[in-house]
Amino acid sequence: MAYVNDVTPTPQQAQAALAEAATRSALVRKADKPLLLIPLVIAATYIAVGAVFALPPFAYKGLVTLLILGAGLAGGLGLLATVRAYSRRSRLLKLAVGIVFPLWNGAVTGASVVLGWWAPGSPVWHFTVSAVVAVLPLLAITALVGRSRR
Repeated sequence: MAYVNDVTPTPQQAQAALAEAATRSALVRKADKPLLLIPLVIAATYIAVGAVFALPPFAYKGLVTLLILGAGLAGGLGLLATVRAYSRRSRLLKLAVGIVFPLWNGAVTGASVVLGWWAPGSPVWHFTVSAVVAVLPLLAITALVGRSRR
């Protein structure tokens, strides 16, 4: 429904408005780019802990694991603090990482225990393989979202 006092923009004004919207959209995509790195930090932390578990027992294994977890947490929170705006895709990325990864991780962990992959006396590298399999959704989601942003 049009009103008498509605002003229709000129083609130049409309073109300028579309250019401004495209510029703002690009700025938001650039501002939320660090958010795309957070799943990679989670994956790297997970694999690093898995690698520590694959090492032969040593005195400071627990301390090294805690340091890796702390560095991963600090890195993720540091990246999160730099994000000033979120695009729609980044919100979907957060949702996917927050839902898909825990479900998949639970399935990998459950299958590892039920199938005897993590049985007493099994090789320690089994945990590392499980960690690599558990981070596959993080890598896939990051690749898909990163590719769609170009």
